[in-house]
Amino acid sequence: EQSNWIWISDDGGDSWSSPRATPVVGIVPDQLIELRHADHAGRWLLGAHTRLPPAETPLWSVRTWLSDDAGESWQGPFPFPLPGCDRPVAGMVDDDLMLITRRYMQGGKGWVGWWTQNFFGALTDLKSCRARRRQDAHTRILPIDFDRHLESDTGYSGWVCFDDGEIYVVNYILDDAPKAQIRGYSLHLEDFRLEGTRR
Repeated sequence: EQSNWIWISDDGGDSWSSPRATPVVGIVPDQLIELRHADHAGRWLLGAHTRLPPAETPLWSVRTWLSDDAGESWQGPFPFPLPGCDRPVAGMVDDDLMLITRRYMQGGKGWVGWWTQNFFGALTDLKSCRARRRQDAHTRILPIDFDRHLESDTGYSGWVCFDDGEIYVVNYILDDAPKAQIRGYSLHLEDFRLEGTRR
């Protein structure tokens, strides 16, 4: 399995620590997230794609490791109910809700052109992020874009949530461009859920 290491800077990137090993194994690790709210402020979350056993089965799962002491020790891995692939980007939208953007890989035979055309956003909450079992976590998944190119390749993304609640997402996608393009999308929480619609 692929090992993952971190370097830390305390001066805005002018200098860096020696590399520090993490227990995170797998490919395409997410950015390191530090929770800033409620009981778990300061907790680090770091996820990666890990091949599921048996090794000959081409199935991957996103798993997350936690640290409550700035990376000195870690807990996990913990699976999360989110089928995905390549470079999930997670962050807090507000004090309770987390958004994760990523490419969806439906499995089966394929690679570029077959697995790589769906770009999704997933909304979850802190309770689900704290869950130790997959069965205790939930998500709402929103299709954001679809890559129609015969050699489709999409899902390398980033996003920011502005003070007014607008979520602006950027994404790498081929679609109707000869070599690729960056697309932007404007979302709000109402795109994931409508308040006041309980039965």
